Amino acid sequence: MIDLLTPLKPFATLPWLAMSPLEVIATVMAVWCVWAYTRENIWAWPTGLVAVILQLVLFWDIKLYGEACLQGIYIVLQIYGWMVWARGDGRG
Repeated sequence: MIDLLTPLKPFATLPWLAMSPLEVIATVMAVWCVWAYTRENIWAWPTGLVAVILQLVLFWDIKLYGEACLQGIYIVLQIYGWMVWARGDGRG
């Protein structure tokens, strides 16, 4: 079984490139989220929410508690934005 929090080292000459599979998934989800925002697509909100939750897990695991708390704030903002967008009353 793959440990999702253990960094992969694809290139021995580029140690700064080591990323865990969970970090790769979070990054892909975040890029997809931004793409969906630019297209004004409703899928921006759930993909952004998943990306932020994964980043919270990553930051908590590496003991960056301040960053993890910030991700918690982003979770609340993602949910609020999704609710306003889904309502579609023009106030957002």
